[in-house]
Amino acid sequence: MAQYIAFSPKVEVSTNLISSIIAAIPQQEQKVRNIFARNGIKNIQTSDWFAQQKFLNSYKEVAQNLGPHLLFEMGKAMFESLSFPEEIRTLEAALNHLDVVLQQSHREGQSGYYRLLSFDRRKKEARVECKNPYPCYLDRGILTGLSRGFKPSDASLINVQLDSNLPHRLIGAESSIYSILWV
Repeated sequence: MAQYIAFSPKVEVSTNLISSIIAAIPQQEQKVRNIFARNGIKNIQTSDWFAQQKFLNSYKEVAQNLGPHLLFEMGKAMFESLSFPEEIRTLEAALNHLDVVLQQSHREGQSGYYRLLSFDRRKKEARVECKNPYPCYLDRGILTGLSRGFKPSDASLINVQLDSNLPHRLIGAESSIYSILWV
């Protein structure tokens, strides 16, 4: 599976998620709004649903025109707009619940998933699989924002990295594995 290609043309994404992401990058907000508008996503302040492929086309254009680092920043900002239940208080619980939270902003078919593969408090490492059509830079940003938001009490620094030793979506694989490390 390639990045930027929806699993199904029926999958839709809520604009509730994107409006807060765009607002979190004020220096590029108008440029990003213009990109989304060119791809058919307008009125993003409303609670509306658009084809996932329109979002993916927009993300691809953001990466090409403004750089993949902006996708990473958008992913970090996305964490701020996600709603986790009050009982989710640890990084492990948040990583386990991430897929549920993100699926709530998708409908009408398979949009992909986020799966916690391992969590080792002793080694201070977690591994997460992302199997979806979103760009790797966006997923790394989401995982970074979430990891910082639910930072373990014994952590002073968190680092999220794509495991480039394994097949990943940047080179056409079906999924990407990320390592979350803290010290």
